[in-house]
Amino acid sequence: MLKELIESLSKEEKEKLELVLISSSTITNKIIELYLQNTEIEQLQIEKKLKINSNSYFKNVTLAKDVLYEIIKKENTTTYDDIFLVRTLIFRGLYVHANKLILKLEGQYLYEKWYGLLDVLYHEAFRMAYNSCDVKTLEKLNIKVKDNLEKYQQYTLLDKQLLLEMARSEKHDIKLTEVNKYTSHIEDLYNKCFVFQHHVLEFNALHCLYEMSVNYTNDFKKAFEVVEKIKTLVETNKERMNERIYANMLTHVVFPYCIYEINKDPESYFEYLVEYFKSINHHFILSEVLLNYSIYHFTKKEDADLNKMYQLLMPCTLEKNDQYKESFVASLLAFQKADFKLFHQHKTRFYNSEQSRDFLSCDLLLRYLDILVLIKANETDIAFDKIDATEKFMKRNFSIGRVEEDKSLFQLFRKKIKGKSLGTEKLFSHRFGNFIFNELNR
Repeated sequence: MLKELIESLSKEEKEKLELVLISSSTITNKIIELYLQNTEIEQLQIEKKLKINSNSYFKNVTLAKDVLYEIIKKENTTTYDDIFLVRTLIFRGLYVHANKLILKLEGQYLYEKWYGLLDVLYHEAFRMAYNSCDVKTLEKLNIKVKDNLEKYQQYTLLDKQLLLEMARSEKHDIKLTEVNKYTSHIEDLYNKCFVFQHHVLEFNALHCLYEMSVNYTNDFKKAFEVVEKIKTLVETNKERMNERIYANMLTHVVFPYCIYEINKDPESYFEYLVEYFKSINHHFILSEVLLNYSIYHFTKKEDADLNKMYQLLMPCTLEKNDQYKESFVASLLAFQKADFKLFHQHKTRFYNSEQSRDFLSCDLLLRYLDILVLIKANETDIAFDKIDATEKFMKRNFSIGRVEEDKSLFQLFRKKIKGKSLGTEKLFSHRFGNFIFNELNR
């Protein structure tokens, strides 16, 4: 329990933790210290070293978690921290300092279009002006507040509507008969966001259009056009965004580059994304980055790069909800080395991971590789059964667009088993589809 928390700490957090441990030699702190020295230490070893029983151990582990939570909280920042600083300066009577900071933050928030932050900032400015009964300043602030609230209301209405639409499109919740009408609805929302000129709203609308293109209309040409619009939007507005938002938006450009057969280079973004998400200990997104690059290098048969992804991925997948990623990439490595016994072992580990059920795309890719292994081993009857089962699995769990995209892939599997010609190369939209085609033609 403590192991995962301690392994997630940044260098700065560990340094602060060590200062806390030095200040007091309680049993709680001693347990933390032992875990810092060796995260693999067992409960019985700790009880023996500290001469405590299991009840005392669990009681102090609970207290130790609270110590670690406090360390993590101190290192965290929020977008409201500067405004809280304004409030503190006002409470201390430092009005000149507070006013200068308010003017600075107002300019920043106006440029970055953070209307919610502006609303809170103006509240603090009102507080200070009221304290000195500065009527002229209050009148000016009142005009600013009204103007900002109009924008804030418009932003909020569009933002919440788009969050709803993103959930709908990602969940594949749109009926086939509603696709055209719904796509027009999203395009209308995008046009409103474009006129409003807010990069976050435009991004969310484009994300919806991307989901519609790949999941419903199977229009990959339009999907790639949307990705390029996202790229332009991200690059144009980089200065208006904090780095976390910029990096997150950038993944929506890079991941399609990794997964789809598109003449774009995702590798130029790799070092930045890995270093940034590593620096903020965002292991879930970091592992997502490494997973997508693993698929990219696997389909390009770049053995050394795939192995590099695996080595970087292992420390990021200690949490249970990320372990399926490690076993998935381990399966790719085993397949790449033609070690099919090891491939099946890692595949079994993947399916034994509870969270693997929520990541159907990885499941599907392993099913395809499993079919290839069966075909290579001339296990034709089992291969046919596996093809039928995978086709049903797709129809139950995947979008209309993906089912349509992979129909010809199932035909290729059956042709290969029957010894028929596979015909001329068909360029699949997914890199993995082209990888399978090339493997069948070997």
